[in-house]
Parts: sequence; structure tokens; C-alpha cells
Amino acid sequence: MTAVAFSGAWSHKPRRIEELDPAEYAIAAARDALIGRQSSRGYWLFELEADCTIPAEYVLMMHFLGEIDPSLERKIATYRGSTVAGRSIMAVTSI
Repeated sequence: MTAVAFSGAWSHKPRRIEELDPAEYAIAAARDALIGRQSSRGYWLFELEADCTIPAEYVLMMHFLGEIDPSLERKIATYRGSTVAGRSIMAVTSI
């Protein structure tokens, strides 16, 4: 069995995977990955996570304003570290 992909915004003519250029291949792979994660009811469900810069900027702003709360900073660092494998702990606590 030969794998096929659909290429082109308006074309639904199947093409063999080997015939796709790298960009078309990447798009087809991304599409297939998303379709694979889609619920049988038609929706996608992923965990929602805020950008780690938001709490880091909050801590920076509080230092700028002179309203430093070490307890809150530790909580923010611990939370971010648990969700981003420790990379944000250094960014937040090194201020």
C-alpha cells in the first residue's frame, strides 16, 4: 500500500508522499498529526497554559515598584518550574 497526501489549497488530487516537496510534506504531516488528535466528536482538547513571561514580567514589575513579596515569588517560581521543567525558576528568581 502506498501512502498518499493531498496537496494544494484547491486541489484534492492525491499524490504519493515521495512526490511532495519539504514544505508540502511538513504541512501534510502536521495535518495528519492534528487529525490524529481530533476527538471522534470533531473537537480538539488540549491543556491551556499561559506564557511563562507573564508571571516573570509581574515579578519584574513588582521589583521595579519596590513591592517585593518573596513568598509570592517562590510560589510563582515553583509553579513555573513544575510546568516548564525548571527553566523558569532561574528566570523568575534571579531578579
